[in-house]
Amino acid sequence: MNQKLEKNQQLKKQQSQNNLIWLGTIVNTQGLKGEVRVITNSSYIEQRFKKNNILYIEKNNQMIEVKIERSRLISNELVVVKFCDLNKIEDVVDFKNHKVYVEKGNIKRTKDDFFLSEVIDFKVIGDDGQVIGQIKDYWNQGPYYSFDIKLIDRKDIVNLPVIKTFVEEVNMEDKTIKLTINKDFFN
Repeated sequence: MNQKLEKNQQLKKQQSQNNLIWLGTIVNTQGLKGEVRVITNSSYIEQRFKKNNILYIEKNNQMIEVKIERSRLISNELVVVKFCDLNKIEDVVDFKNHKVYVEKGNIKRTKDDFFLSEVIDFKVIGDDGQVIGQIKDYWNQGPYYSFDIKLIDRKDIVNLPVIKTFVEEVNMEDKTIKLTINKDFFN
């Protein structure tokens, strides 16, 4: 496994253990008054990025706490955010390409909600009840997200879209993900 990928996996696991959930990445600044553009991997964007919410920006292996002054939704994945007390482009330009997080406890969720970072190391179970493998990572593929699954019997890592066609159930208590397919699908 290459060193960058391994470091990325360790960081995702560490952030999950530290009670932080990745919401997205600051991809650019917006105008001159300290706004940033965030590509998000979250549902309920309006709730996650509403006024007075506390977020954390990862920079130089440290988490910088910021408070949202205002935000506006541009698309289903893009939100423009203005942080309190950061009023000039110079205040936020260094945040470009840095990840944004929220504390788990600050998120209201339904029973069926989960974050991709929470399912790292979950067992993957096929529709026949057999363990197929284990979730090792997740990726934004543009229109959808995907899991990297380390297969048990072949030790290969396969990439599977996180869509209802394949993912039947995510059980947070048992730490399992049940698929609509079995291991023969990967042969």
